[in-house]
Amino acid sequence: MGLIPVNGVSMPKYKYLPPKSVKKLGNIELIAKQIVEGFIAGLHRSPFHGFSVEFAEYREYTPGDDLKHLDWQQFAKSDRYYIKQYHEETNLRAWIVLDTSASMGFAGGEASEGLTKYEYGAYLAASLMYLLQKQGDNIGLVTFSDEINKVLPAKCGQYHLQECLRTIEKTLPEGESSIAEIVHKVAEMSTRRSLIIMISDLYDEPDKLVKAFQHLRHNRHEVLLFQILDNAELNLPFAGMIEFRDMETRGKLLINPNLLRDDYKKELDKAIKTFVKSCSDSNIDYRLLDTSVPFELALGMYLNKRARLS
Repeated sequence: MGLIPVNGVSMPKYKYLPPKSVKKLGNIELIAKQIVEGFIAGLHRSPFHGFSVEFAEYREYTPGDDLKHLDWQQFAKSDRYYIKQYHEETNLRAWIVLDTSASMGFAGGEASEGLTKYEYGAYLAASLMYLLQKQGDNIGLVTFSDEINKVLPAKCGQYHLQECLRTIEKTLPEGESSIAEIVHKVAEMSTRRSLIIMISDLYDEPDKLVKAFQHLRHNRHEVLLFQILDNAELNLPFAGMIEFRDMETRGKLLINPNLLRDDYKKELDKAIKTFVKSCSDSNIDYRLLDTSVPFELALGMYLNKRARLS
């Protein structure tokens, strides 16, 4: 596992955080430093100052108090004005929720340079963890297939980052997926307000997924959703009679993609647009990532966009 120097500090060399990629993160780190408040408060728009706040107590209203903190339920009960007070925390609690089901082991060919969806997601997860750790935020990791396989509680520090990276590196994509059910479990598991970053191909029923993500929002979590699809899944570039095998159920289907490609792409585009709208309506930050686009470029473009919007 060797060591590599990063900004004068030795870091373990991990498969999913290679030296070349860490070097490329330099500009992204500058962006992240410039938009700590943007990435923490701009990504997750909140009516409060800062991202993470916990209710503390009520006090009676006095002239000059911000009216947005008035509690109208207390007024209805007592006919008196009360202001909600909060404990504000500056550090973010972020959970990386990484899909490790068998379908994530798919790699379509030359466009993705042999990189599986899991490997792409693992690089993305490692990069996000590195950036968050540099900001001093608390990072948690959840890996799942048809059940939650591993949970590392949200903590900060270099040692914890190394533990998260080792876990990702040792994990292989296997098993069936039950994404909506897992999201519900994550919503109940994360009792304190957090940023939930899910990395998955989202192979589940769209209606169930939308309800599950709404559960996260109902519990006051902010949601950043990366859907990872292989370029071959997006464009179906195969020719001739092809036997397709479900990587999770092992079911097989013999078809001619040339006869289905146009209809397939129309239905896929329709499904993605529907999901995008549902996420927008629920104030969920959604990004579709194509594995043919280098992950560090995709992440840099995303952070740049957030910087412009902050």
